[in-house]
Amino acid sequence: HICTIATSGGASSKVILLAGGYDADNEDLTTPASGDSKGRAVYAVDASTGTLSTVLNFNHSNYSNINYCIVDLTSFDYNSDHLEDTIYAPSLGGNLFVFKDRDKDGSWEKRWLFKARDGGTATTLLKFLYAPDVVLESFGDYVYIGTGDRTHPSETTTVNRFYAIKNKWTTPWTDGTSTLTEASLDDVTLYNYGPSSTYTFNNGWFIQLNEHSGEKVVSTPIVFNEIVFFTTYTPDSTSETDECATQGLGGGRLYALKYKTGEAALNFDETNDSGDEEVIAKSDRSIYLGGGIPSQPTLIVTSKGTKLIIGTQGAGGDAGIRTFDIPGGAGAVPYYWKQN
Repeated sequence: HICTIATSGGASSKVILLAGGYDADNEDLTTPASGDSKGRAVYAVDASTGTLSTVLNFNHSNYSNINYCIVDLTSFDYNSDHLEDTIYAPSLGGNLFVFKDRDKDGSWEKRWLFKARDGGTATTLLKFLYAPDVVLESFGDYVYIGTGDRTHPSETTTVNRFYAIKNKWTTPWTDGTSTLTEASLDDVTLYNYGPSSTYTFNNGWFIQLNEHSGEKVVSTPIVFNEIVFFTTYTPDSTSETDECATQGLGGGRLYALKYKTGEAALNFDETNDSGDEEVIAKSDRSIYLGGGIPSQPTLIVTSKGTKLIIGTQGAGGDAGIRTFDIPGGAGAVPYYWKQN
């Protein structure tokens, strides 16, 4: 990701933001080797020369809480002054870190915001392989992220999660002591919502993906018009040895949830409707897409409405491109350019 960050004395620098990358040797260990030098980092290099930035360089050596490798990140400019100032970086250990320089003085603050679980093994780690999406709210940042081990797509033991985490930028902050955990959030898996006036969600909410064995999140979420969208993959329970066969590919799903509560946002399940009246219930949270691992959802706002486009493959559903009409988008400001 190419962007501009503040350095010092009011100066700035165009850089490439990078995550440390994948390290197969340690990613399944309960405690990765202390001497492991791969993957456990978030840093920047000069976009022109490739020189390592002295302003933005966090790794296990200077920030020991980064125990597992980081393979993706999200960054943005929260006040639209053309300087990137906030980075969210999840790890394969189920930890979510945030770095910020919203003072634009070239000094980045680091926080271990969230911990999904204390360590684990290949079948118990809650791994973050995809970057989160972030919504700016009055209290701070609402952060959306899901777990799932795409490196072991057929694994069925782990019950993965989808999290909505409130980062209130609490001060003072102490990593570990202040770090949020799953116990800090409201579990809304069972859809046992009361009247809206009773919703608290002080630190956010989460859903256990426990209805389909081995279901795992396989995309960065997209939040649009107060709906959070993400795709999942569930491995097939049958055994298939023919690599050219279309059976045994598993299947993908699209989730569409109200971003503040985790309730179903769209009428995906029309079988529970009452006559002409739509009934939005737990079964409307997701819809089956087709065989194989679905693509990252792509949102397109056109003059004819807003579309969500997802690629699928294989048998057992509608293969190819799936397109969904999404409410909202009428207020989007179009930008045009001409390319010769």
